Amino acid sequence: MKRLKFKLKFKSKLKFRTIALKLLLPISLVVIISVVGGGMFAYNEEAKIIENSVKREALQGIDELISNMKMSKTMVSDVGSQLSDSFLSKAKLIAELINKDDSMLSSENLNRIAKEVGIDEINITDESGIIRWGTVDEIIGYDMSSSDQSKAFLPLLKSGAKPFVQEAQKRGIDKILFQYAGVPRIDKPGIVQIGQKPHSMQETLDKMSMDQDIKMMKLYDTGYYTVLDQDGTIVYHPKSGEVGKKFGMADKVLKVKNGDFIGLDGRVKEQYFVKQYSESGNDSMYVCAVIPISEYMKPLNGLRMSIFISAILSIVVSMLIIFFVTRKVIIKPVQNIMTLMSKAEKGDLRIRAGNTEAEDEIGQLSRSFNGMVDDISALIRGVFSIVKNVDESAHTLAASSEEALSSTTEISSTMEEIASGAAEGAKRAGEGKEAVDKIAGEIEGLYANAQTMKSASVEMVQSNVKGIKSVNSVIEKFQENNRITDEVGDEIDRLSSKSQKIEEITYMITSIANRTNLLALNAAIEAARAGDMGKGFAVVAGEIKKLAEQSGAGAKNISKIIEDVRGDVSQAVEKVNSAKEIVGSVGGLLSSTQEVFGAVDSSNSKLIEYIYKVSESIKRIEEGKNTIVSFTENISSIAEESSAASEQVAA
Repeated sequence: MKRLKFKLKFKSKLKFRTIALKLLLPISLVVIISVVGGGMFAYNEEAKIIENSVKREALQGIDELISNMKMSKTMVSDVGSQLSDSFLSKAKLIAELINKDDSMLSSENLNRIAKEVGIDEINITDESGIIRWGTVDEIIGYDMSSSDQSKAFLPLLKSGAKPFVQEAQKRGIDKILFQYAGVPRIDKPGIVQIGQKPHSMQETLDKMSMDQDIKMMKLYDTGYYTVLDQDGTIVYHPKSGEVGKKFGMADKVLKVKNGDFIGLDGRVKEQYFVKQYSESGNDSMYVCAVIPISEYMKPLNGLRMSIFISAILSIVVSMLIIFFVTRKVIIKPVQNIMTLMSKAEKGDLRIRAGNTEAEDEIGQLSRSFNGMVDDISALIRGVFSIVKNVDESAHTLAASSEEALSSTTEISSTMEEIASGAAEGAKRAGEGKEAVDKIAGEIEGLYANAQTMKSASVEMVQSNVKGIKSVNSVIEKFQENNRITDEVGDEIDRLSSKSQKIEEITYMITSIANRTNLLALNAAIEAARAGDMGKGFAVVAGEIKKLAEQSGAGAKNISKIIEDVRGDVSQAVEKVNSAKEIVGSVGGLLSSTQEVFGAVDSSNSKLIEYIYKVSESIKRIEEGKNTIVSFTENISSIAEESSAASEQVAA
């Protein structure tokens, strides 16, 4: 018997441990999936944002290089046209001075004339094209037919030749950018050649130099820009030693033309962005942006570790909270009741369940358990009372029989006493039957309470379903909020693009101001040559120069404002991205809450199952009650029959 009770006790404890595991494991699994899934989603989204940012910055840099190439060619052409007209007028002036006074051919006079008219070099040839007079002693005696650059001026030796202005190019002796112009001599056959460093053109080329742009433009820490020709040969590169070499990814660049791809340069995995650029009549060029993937993926390493740590902490904290809450609210109260039932099974009916003040199902179960114990105690006390009365009646009957054997003379009185005792036994049996009937009524009330507890558990399930629906509604609202946050981010991106276009327009204004300033300078020179008649024109040129300077200053202010706006836009983008991350985290927590409601619903189903089992046990107790009632009725009937028989014997 003891072994059987031990097995029942062990099985009951094991069962509740299994319930705890069944409740904890699915909820923990849901929390793990939610946290890990949310972390992976945040990681992938951040990777996409970084990749798009890198692509946008790389393509902007490529567009800027292409724009600088186009603008450089345009400005050089404009400046060259302006200098050509000025050159010819100065060369003709010198030819006229020599025609009037051949003493002007002396080196001293030529240097003075060069200084007055603002040129750097004067060369005068004889009829053979050999330089005999000039301002540069090193080239006196130089034959102009000895180089392609100077051969272009030899046709001026012929009569009727037209003045000639050569395009600016690097001079052979010192590689300095120089522009030459020549006219025929008036006094005799020969050439008057003047040369000047095109300062404005040189400054423009310095500003527009692709070498400088390539070296100055940075793409993160180790990324760079390069330009290739149609054969894949490097034309411009931050490292001068790479120019003229075959680009390592030339085949893919020529194949892609416009787009991007990922390649492996040695052991370094890099991403390449390519745009094709060409002008009418010229060969194509390819502008490339190259950046190692590990360079712009560095922030993701820290994000990955943060997500991992957050996931571990969230899982551990969630599991601890769920474990302690379910243990305190469900498992521990039910275990206490099972322990009390085990004590009641051993016959200890003095026990009482606590937590009877609670209004939940556990409180109802505790109250019903206490009522059941009280009813069983009353039932047992009634049965003990009946047994005691029957025992007393049996002792009385035995005493009467002994007296009848000892003395036949006293049979009549003894039979009267037996009849009286039987009547008393019948009376007490009737009282026992009344007590059993009362206990039967209490058990019926206990059964009714069990049915009420079943109904309350069904209402609890319905309330849990309503809670799940409310959580689903909140999740839908957060999804709508996330969509609106994405739209705000798109608007900020478009604002950034427009500020970029305004910056390009400002750059054009600055360029126009510089050109206007140059025109004003030329106008001032012409006004100075004109003397008093050009004073009015000089005033106008001065005003134009002031307007050009004001335009340039205004353009710089606009550029500064645009830069501030772009900084504010970048901060706004960061704040919107932070808001998106927070909304995504809240959405993940809501999903976890939804799963917890589902787990609670599953736990409630288990609890209802045990309530049903308790109800079935009470039902079996009620059936046992009916047996006891039948037994007491039989005892009462036997007692009455005994009383009647005794009275007959006594009679």
